[in-house]
Amino acid sequence: MSSATAAVAAGAANYANLKVPQMNAAMDFWNLMAYDYAGSWLTFSDNQANLYGGSRTGFNTDSAVRYYTGAGAPASKIVMGMPLYGRAFQNTNGLGQPYSGIGPGTIEAGVYSYKALPLAGAQIFENTTDVSSYSYDSAKRELVSYDTPNIVRLKAQYVNSKGLAGSMFWEVRFVSFPRQETHHDLLLMVFTPD
Repeated sequence: MSSATAAVAAGAANYANLKVPQMNAAMDFWNLMAYDYAGSWLTFSDNQANLYGGSRTGFNTDSAVRYYTGAGAPASKIVMGMPLYGRAFQNTNGLGQPYSGIGPGTIEAGVYSYKALPLAGAQIFENTTDVSSYSYDSAKRELVSYDTPNIVRLKAQYVNSKGLAGSMFWEVRFVSFPRQETHHDLLLMVFTPD
């Protein structure tokens, strides 16, 4: 038996155009792309996958989940996406600050695979209020927004507490197999609701 799914946006300008009740009648799962809130298209560095907050970009995952459930998509059909990569900002003084350049990345310009993070010399910053994280190298002035294992745990708790269908990752090929670090095991194990 096949399933009907759709990868849907977490941005209000996009999801406001969806006919959620009609779509839901034909859908088994809504795959919420809860990432890429920030990147090279902005003039400032920011979190790319924050669960709450997002005052600078206007994006946060919780608002999208509340929209979809309020518009007629049951939580039990929503699969929350999480990034397995980081988005980089160079020549910046930190989060929310202007930047110049995005660096070479390991996947493409400005995008680092999860297995490369955190970059050598960078310090990790986690915000448990908006549930986001990034690394910052003050010597290189490079910020990389990505989900640390602790932030992934908090997001998994959110998935469970909201009764969501589970989580998905974009994209598993950016993780080494066999896994060389224990946090990779965590990423792939904690996301199925009880």
